[in-house]
Amino acid sequence: MKRLSLFHVTVLMTFWIPGTITLAQAPDFQAVIDSPGTPYDHGPRIDTAMVSVFDAFTNRDYAFLYGGRGKSGAQDIFMDYHGDVWGFRIYSAFKNPQILWERRQTDPFLLMDLETPGTLQDEEYPPLPRFGHSGVLCLTLDDSILHNDDQPTKKETDINFIVFGGKRQAVRNAQNRVIDGNAVITNELYIFAEYRINTGDGKDIRYHWYRVEPTLLNETWPSPRMYAQIVPLFNEQDPIENRNRFLLFGGIDDSGTICADAYVGTLTRTLTPTAPEGNEWAFDIGLDVQFEAVTLDAGECEAIRVYGAAAVYDRYFFQSSALNDPIPRVIFLGGMKGPENNPASSKVICIEPGDATDWTDPMVYELTQADMGTTMNRAFFSAVLNDRNNRIEVTGGESEGQTRNSIGYLDLTDMESGWIWMTGSTSGCFPDVSHHSGCYSHSATVYCVENGAGSPERKLYVDKTAQLPMEWNVGKNEQYGLTNPEAVTNTRRLRSGDTIRILQENDDPGCVNDCYRCSINVPVWCKDVTIEGVVLNGIKPILYQLYSPENTWDPLWYLEGSDENRFAREMMEVVYSHGPITLKNLTICHFDEDPVGPYALMPEVIPSDRLADYSDYTNPPVPNREWDLALHHVDDPGIFMHAESRVENCDLTLNGVGIAMICVSSALDPASVTHCTFTRNFMGLVALEKDHLIAGNTFTDNYLAGIAIDKGSNTNIRDNLFKGNGWLSDNPENIYGLEDYSAAILSDFAMTARVPLIQNPFIYNNTFVSNHRVLTIKDDAYRGQYMNRPVFFNNIVYDPEGTQSPLFIDDSQNRSDVICRNTCFFTGDGIDILETRDPASPGFILSDTLQADPLLDEPDWTLSATSPCIDRGLYLLEVGITSLLNYPDFRFLDIGYHYPLYTGAIPEAPENPALSLSVPMITFQWDPVSWVSGYLVLVEAESGVITTAYVTTESFAFNPGIRDNLWFGVMSHQNQQIYSDCVWLEWIGE
Repeated sequence: MKRLSLFHVTVLMTFWIPGTITLAQAPDFQAVIDSPGTPYDHGPRIDTAMVSVFDAFTNRDYAFLYGGRGKSGAQDIFMDYHGDVWGFRIYSAFKNPQILWERRQTDPFLLMDLETPGTLQDEEYPPLPRFGHSGVLCLTLDDSILHNDDQPTKKETDINFIVFGGKRQAVRNAQNRVIDGNAVITNELYIFAEYRINTGDGKDIRYHWYRVEPTLLNETWPSPRMYAQIVPLFNEQDPIENRNRFLLFGGIDDSGTICADAYVGTLTRTLTPTAPEGNEWAFDIGLDVQFEAVTLDAGECEAIRVYGAAAVYDRYFFQSSALNDPIPRVIFLGGMKGPENNPASSKVICIEPGDATDWTDPMVYELTQADMGTTMNRAFFSAVLNDRNNRIEVTGGESEGQTRNSIGYLDLTDMESGWIWMTGSTSGCFPDVSHHSGCYSHSATVYCVENGAGSPERKLYVDKTAQLPMEWNVGKNEQYGLTNPEAVTNTRRLRSGDTIRILQENDDPGCVNDCYRCSINVPVWCKDVTIEGVVLNGIKPILYQLYSPENTWDPLWYLEGSDENRFAREMMEVVYSHGPITLKNLTICHFDEDPVGPYALMPEVIPSDRLADYSDYTNPPVPNREWDLALHHVDDPGIFMHAESRVENCDLTLNGVGIAMICVSSALDPASVTHCTFTRNFMGLVALEKDHLIAGNTFTDNYLAGIAIDKGSNTNIRDNLFKGNGWLSDNPENIYGLEDYSAAILSDFAMTARVPLIQNPFIYNNTFVSNHRVLTIKDDAYRGQYMNRPVFFNNIVYDPEGTQSPLFIDDSQNRSDVICRNTCFFTGDGIDILETRDPASPGFILSDTLQADPLLDEPDWTLSATSPCIDRGLYLLEVGITSLLNYPDFRFLDIGYHYPLYTGAIPEAPENPALSLSVPMITFQWDPVSWVSGYLVLVEAESGVITTAYVTTESFAFNPGIRDNLWFGVMSHQNQQIYSDCVWLEWIGE
């Protein structure tokens, strides 16, 4: 039934076409200068080694630089005489016009020689400076070194900057010049290794150069060379433990002969603390690189006989028609094939492993269809694989003694189109340059040095085009590695504003259909990322992880002063958000084992062994301390949010914790969770610290609690349905002993360090049906002056068969209580509304409650037309909101939730979501009234209020997307105060 119109309303339809993005945009390099006044100056240089590291788990996005040759007047000099390594955050180059370099100073002492225990290594320390060397960076997981029996911290990813060969200084001298007799080509291998010392004052990150040498006379080892090509045989999708191999080939030796051999290097690293008497800092660090010779035939040897070329590792873009998964390959381009100043090579050579992993017996061939052309041959240039824009980008270089300012790129998804070249006049400000370096992170970021007369000029160039938002399709049969959302979110492909659509191709009800095992990690520098499922016949794609092993309590993360450890990378979260994201139309869950799909049945319960591990009451890691929410709210979380985030229309089931919202100093804004279902999780949702919005959701059959609140949260919980939550303690064996914690909503103040000391969640207009308890207020902090005082207004509590008081206060201590008003209770005979363990201080403010049957209509548990809850609620924040039956509330809200909840009626996505669609723009108009100053506009759909706005005009336009059952309401006001008296309320439907 619709309200009768009191005045004329006109609905107009306009259309809006979303903007599209052209992926094949030409690079637009812009110069970024070094920060003035920096205390460190890395100095302009050429022939350096530049590497980049990307690790979403630890928010690392660095470029590192070591060695090279610079200028002192007209004289070439060696750089980094003291062994320093220079770095800067790459992503800051996109935000700021200036770059601040950071100097990594190495420890001022030699390491002990592991091969000859008790003796010092005999090489120069720090290493003698060099140029023309090859560099690659490998990550390793490493434990911190202990000091005075301090607790170890979480595992970290440590950098290992491997440097091989080059022309180094023969002897150390004060001038540090490159002169005849003072430079020698070498095959030395050094590793710039990062490690950590834990002290009572915190964690101290340190660096050390470590010399690796052959340990056996016949050990395979490359011969001395400079300008060799080196490339990692991994990318960000590989597990950390597999990011330790690289390919080394080519180069030129001291006689001018070009090397025609190749090697696969493998890094191993160990770190073992030791405690000899009198030296609490002692430790053994074991670093080694083993080389294997690559087997090549005569033609393949000739193909890689080159120096001064550029090489990239391509995991994504080479794909046979018979395979969905890409085949990894190394692509190298150009380089010198003979003495300097001869024409450089114009070839593009590919190296792929002989089978899936065997790089020691590869296949080498030329990409003739993408020939660089006879006029664009070059060497000593930089090339990066831009896997965001699907291309190799080449900058600068030289041939026949001339430097180049042209920029070229090769589309790896359409290589038959060949190279596209631009000269300096059409490529932005990129100069004539050679012997420079480049690296990629979200775009082509090129460090270069002008190679003209006089002193070289230090400049940094950033390709700004790759900052534009993109849309990605992820599916089981997608190309270019896009078969898992991690291929975007956990890699350099991701940028702020991107949208990842996860495709759904199967739609059997109750089956896993299209499920993706992933641990999505959105870095802090990627803002406003959207991850959404493409729904097929109401079935959402599934993102899942496996439960962590039994009895894996980490007694470290919750310790005083160790807040950072709760974010340990071993956590089995499905989505971990460092920055603002939107998640929609997804099912997020944990499985005991990988499903054999796609038509395997969805599990129905969390395995009993995992439940027992979550709920171990008798053996917590801290002696003499009972079960505590603080110990468990990171167990197998579905979503772990660390910033302002939005979760819409998602199903969360079978998770240890459905959602953990961790909003600390890095997150000033709250998160919102709307129109989702939480079913059979240990705890459906955990809200911490901020005033998050949790509205329009359904919480059913969650084991311990539907929502758990902790750490000073002032979360806004409204218009939700809670049914059958907190039944963990009702199992026949009663093995868990957690009855005090079992409830629809658990308000537990367990952590008080460095958090707000007042917790007063606002719980209103919800409907609670047959929960173990409705609201439990716990005091587990045992310290601190704080308040735990939920506000409980306009709720329906329906539990005629219940045996527990719906409201429970463990121990108020005059600080834990509840303010309850205008709530309808319908419970079993003889059941009190409140149970408290402190009768002398009940901590309960009760007024205007209604104890009657709310007359709910199943299965949605909405109000019937004769419900006593209509117009019995306390008028709160929103004017003109009507009940489902469209009875006007005016000054009084109805008790209970107001809107239809989750229905699964999600609009079907187009077959190709990347296509632009025409979305209707709706304009409402109404007859003006002369004696009012404005209008309050409310637009509502079945899923709830879409938008509200105060306007002074007699029309309102908005884009609702694709929605059914839309209503529009307008209320005039005598002034601009939202709480002024109502004049009329109008609803029309489409």
